[in-house]
Amino acid sequence: AYYGVLEAGAVLNPINIRLTPHEIGYILEHAGSKLVAFHDDFRPLVDAIAPTLTRRPRFVILEGEPRGVASDEYEALLASGTPDPLHPAIDENAVAELFYTSGTTGRPKGAWHSHAARAAASLNMLAFELSASHASVMAHVGPVTHGSGSKILPFLAVGGRNVLLDRFDVEELTRVVSHEGATHTFMVPTMLQRLLQIDAESSRSLSKLDQISFGGAPIAPAIFRASMEQLGPIHVE
Repeated sequence: AYYGVLEAGAVLNPINIRLTPHEIGYILEHAGSKLVAFHDDFRPLVDAIAPTLTRRPRFVILEGEPRGVASDEYEALLASGTPDPLHPAIDENAVAELFYTSGTTGRPKGAWHSHAARAAASLNMLAFELSASHASVMAHVGPVTHGSGSKILPFLAVGGRNVLLDRFDVEELTRVVSHEGATHTFMVPTMLQRLLQIDAESSRSLSKLDQISFGGAPIAPAIFRASMEQLGPIHVE
């Protein structure tokens, strides 16, 4: 769904599930959302938001039965379409992605990125931040509405893979590194701090990572040094 929206020339607007229902409803209205895709885990949240909207978008459930506000199930909707690829003309300066702030100084505010800007950002990350190849696997332990989401297209560009975790969970990250071959991840400093509390076996598994990018907040020098000592010189700020 992520790639298809961009390739179709539509605008992608990832929603931060940590926002309140009122804030999410405001974003959907303000952005003029035409379609909302959601996982069944968030059905109660969507059911609460839908009646408050003055303009009703099309709701598509990613996994689960299309009941309630959901008129379609994602895989069934895809199967009902044509298998022939479409190649619409897309202006590189047109809006590709729309991200809303958390609204700490009022209502959430939308910041848009063009197709050209996303491509330039991806090339910049590959040149100056990421050491990635077709064999690389990016484990997304944070929301794609934040820094982790910016890494999706760079890994796609080099032929690598993206693995999305439901939430930050050290045991699940260890499994993804051991069984999915994850080589990269992005974290905020508090996540790095939690890694310092893992057992020796988990630490050895995570040391197989090629790179940990981190940001979003300042990091305490003591935590940075401890993480370097435990996991090795694989950190990029």
